[in-house]
Amino acid sequence: MRTRHPCGLYLLALVQTCERFAFFATLPLFVLYLQQRCGLSSDGALLLFGSLQAASYLSGLPGGYAADQFLGHRLATGLGGVLLTLGDAALALDIPSLLWPALGLLVVGHGFFKTSLHALAGSIYADGDPMRDRGFLLMHIFFNAGSAIGPLVAEWARARWGWAAIFQVATLAMLGS
Repeated sequence: MRTRHPCGLYLLALVQTCERFAFFATLPLFVLYLQQRCGLSSDGALLLFGSLQAASYLSGLPGGYAADQFLGHRLATGLGGVLLTLGDAALALDIPSLLWPALGLLVVGHGFFKTSLHALAGSIYADGDPMRDRGFLLMHIFFNAGSAIGPLVAEWARARWGWAAIFQVATLAMLGS
């Protein structure tokens, strides 16, 4: 019986950590960004934020279907990562007219990335392998570390260099994945 995880799990955990770092770097400050930098009202910023979250969540349905039927999980994960990086980079340019295209890239990127990454992690284990559950637990530990550190780094960067720095930090994290 094997006692070590496949090497691919550590790579996937690192990729997911970078993505969660990037996501949670922008998440806590996004409503304030929409209000202070983009000029949206409090209600408008909250509505856009909620809609973005819902669309990102629901995009997993078509993204997962496309990965299962056409792209494959490896290609869909890579494509999702590229789209997420481009979305964060577009926001980092701090050009108001890029807000909507950037949000579209983020939504579609999440649709491909989130569903496919977990399918890839499950596929590196044989059926019935008892290490599989431990592997997902390990990924969640990495996931939580990235989620905890991202907002701290982003707020520090925003306080030092301004709003665009949040998205620059997120873009660098996604490039690291």
